[in-house]
Amino acid sequence: MIDNSGSTNTTDPNHYYRVKTIQDFLANYGSHTNLTYSFGYFSGTTSPEYDMVQNKFKSSTLNIFGNATGLSSALTKYESTSSSGNTPYSAAFAALNSEVTADEQAGTKQDYVIVFMSDGQPTDINGNVASGIISMVDQLRLSVQNNGSSLMTVSSVYFGPENDNISIGNLQTMANEGQGQFVDTNINGTLSIHDLITVPSCQ
Repeated sequence: MIDNSGSTNTTDPNHYYRVKTIQDFLANYGSHTNLTYSFGYFSGTTSPEYDMVQNKFKSSTLNIFGNATGLSSALTKYESTSSSGNTPYSAAFAALNSEVTADEQAGTKQDYVIVFMSDGQPTDINGNVASGIISMVDQLRLSVQNNGSSLMTVSSVYFGPENDNISIGNLQTMANEGQGQFVDTNINGTLSIHDLITVPSCQ
């Protein structure tokens, strides 16, 4: 789930963090047939998700998960999408909840790994932002814990200005609550998706 707000035209103008790092991950792990993928972005007030069958981004879709080829197509489609508007974390988590709930209701029993990338502060959380993020992460993880056989982690990536300590802290909070990993690209320099997640053995 990646930030596509207007500020990303400056913070990630060539889609290095939001596309190239995912392409690198696919080059190394795309042959793992036990992995499936989904892809969405958030900007303005919405969070469209990629429809793996119709090859387009939609506000709501049941064709959420696909193979490495599907994710590659999503990345290609995304690169032609203009970056603009605000940074709606709540809309992004609502989309994630919808994805996971639909998948669980279809009888899926698998683990989920969320990687959330942003360069700034949310524009659609009222009140205490850190508390709002904790609540959203908890609600998302509860959707799979109720299954009884699935696990979920939420990792986060910050790729904005190095002096935006509030945004950095928010994304660190997200990863801590999601029992995932956090990367500040100002410190790490480069980003490797496999550093954020535990990749299951190849099948």
